Amino acid sequence: MGEAQGGLNAQSYASPAEGFDRLALRYDDLVEANPLHAQLRRRSLAWLEEGFRPGMRVLDLGCGVGTEAIHLARRGIRVVATDISPAMIEQTRSRARTAGVADLVDVVACRIGELSATLPQGIGFDGAYASFGALNCEPDLALAIRETASVVKAGGRFVASVVSRPCVSELGLGLASGNLRKAARRLREGVLIDLYGAGTVRAQAYSEGDLTRALRPWFRLERIEGWLVALPPPYLARQWVQHPWIHRPLGALDERISKVWPFRGWGDHLHVAARRHRP
Repeated sequence: MGEAQGGLNAQSYASPAEGFDRLALRYDDLVEANPLHAQLRRRSLAWLEEGFRPGMRVLDLGCGVGTEAIHLARRGIRVVATDISPAMIEQTRSRARTAGVADLVDVVACRIGELSATLPQGIGFDGAYASFGALNCEPDLALAIRETASVVKAGGRFVASVVSRPCVSELGLGLASGNLRKAARRLREGVLIDLYGAGTVRAQAYSEGDLTRALRPWFRLERIEGWLVALPPPYLARQWVQHPWIHRPLGALDERISKVWPFRGWGDHLHVAARRHRP
C-alpha cells in the first residue's frame, strides 16, 4: 500500500484501538457476563465449529481477548489472531498460555485493511472469521474484505458478523421513549458504539446490502442470519433481566425470524458465512 493510505489508516484506527484498550481488562465482567452477548457468543462459536475443522489454519480478524481463538485451538485448529488493540493482543497471548494452547495461537498486531502488507507472504489460510463488529471499525469495508480474500485459499470459508443497520428493537425503543436521535443513530454515517460502559468507538453500521455487495467480488454467500432481531441489543441487558416473562416468547420469535428476509437484516448483528471464489 502507498504511504498516504497507510497514514490515513493509522489515523482511522487510533480511536478504536484506544477504546478497546480500555475494555480489555474489564472484558469478562462487562461483556462475557452479559446475558444477551452470551447468546451472540454461543451462536458465533457454533458457526465456527461448523465452518472449521481440526488441522486447519484460520485467521481471526479482531480477536479481542481471544475467546474464539482459544476455543478453536482446543479443537486442534491453528489460529493466527489479529487485533488493533495492544491490550487485547496481550490478553489473547496471556490467555492462550494459560489455556495451554499457545503453540496453536499466534498473535499479531495487524489492521484488517493491511493484511497483505503485514502478514508473511505466501501464507494461505484455510479460512477466516471476523466477529462482533471488527469489520464495523474498518475505515473501508470493501478494502477489508478484499484484503481478507487476498490471504484466504480458494474455497476457504469466511465467517463474519457486523453491527447491523437498521436495528428494529433500537428503533422501536427509541421512538417509544421519544429519543429520536438514538432511534435513528445507526442510520447515520458514523455511529458511536458503546463498549459496555468502558467507552465508545466511532464505527459504521452496515445493512445486508452493504455487506453482500462488499463480499460479492471475492466470496460466494452461503448463509446469512440476523442475531438479536426480536431481542434487544446487549447494552439493554439490565432492563432485559428485569422482565423474565418476555424471554421465552421473544426468544422463540427471534429464532423464527432470524433467517427470514427482510427481518434478518433488522437485528443487532448480521452474520454471514461465505466461500472464497475459485479461479
